[in-house]
Amino acid sequence: MTKVVSIQYPSGGFGHFIHVILSAYCKKFNGQIIDYEFGIGGDSHSYPKSLPTYFGTAEFDVVQYQQLKQQLDQDKNEFATILIDCGINNDSDEFRSVIHPDMSIRVVYDDWSWPLLSKLFYTRCMAAVTHSEQTIGEWIMPDDNKWDNPTQNWAVREKFFLYLRDHAYRYSWRSNHSTLNIPIDHVLNYQSLSKLLGQQFEINNFEPFYSSWYQTNLKHFEFFLKAQYVWKNLHSSIDIIDIDDLFTQAVIYYYIWVEFGVEVPHNTYSDWFTNTKEIVTMLQHHGVKFDKP
Repeated sequence: MTKVVSIQYPSGGFGHFIHVILSAYCKKFNGQIIDYEFGIGGDSHSYPKSLPTYFGTAEFDVVQYQQLKQQLDQDKNEFATILIDCGINNDSDEFRSVIHPDMSIRVVYDDWSWPLLSKLFYTRCMAAVTHSEQTIGEWIMPDDNKWDNPTQNWAVREKFFLYLRDHAYRYSWRSNHSTLNIPIDHVLNYQSLSKLLGQQFEINNFEPFYSSWYQTNLKHFEFFLKAQYVWKNLHSSIDIIDIDDLFTQAVIYYYIWVEFGVEVPHNTYSDWFTNTKEIVTMLQHHGVKFDKP
């Protein structure tokens, strides 16, 4: 009997990517290693699927699923994946009552990795729906008249910060004890992802394929890597004047709020900081005490 492995994921294309890795590089799956070309936006959506994607109970063809599952059983495939794509607004496990998977994988995020998904949801996934590229700002505030000061960088940065802090989806897609949880930021590191998948599956080396995916998709998550680097080196007095992307700046503001509960006074600090030492000084001015190194 073929064991069905469900892959549940929010937006961002990570579920399809994991499906390819399991199908093509894990032993006892039914996929084929191929010279794969990613989509224009870096997606993995065109890779063949043995089972139909689950978009929701109402849309799912149970009869077709059972027929395909029987064919997999006859072909003596030990494992097969099924994608659970109910959207970022539905992270429930209702699919279990229909599919009854033998194993489950769940792509998750927390407060620190939420900024990555928060941007991909708009710039990648929603753009695919509308077949047009739009900036994160155009999605969050499409009408410039709704901005208090649409031409002021500090005002735009503040809007981005509030979006990151207050959006309801920030609290979604947390780890679940009944699944193999894959933190979304771990997908950005080959060793971390390989180790996680290796806990459950006998996996071959997929580093060349991963490197190709990483380079193709770097434009989607480079802002996140920059913000993470700044945050991890907050006390190292590194120059950050070259970070001119307002959303990346807002992510750093958001991290400050998550860690210290301090919202940077946006108008007071209307100019972006030149180095991390200035950020530390600002925080000390607002009552944050740091342990001496």
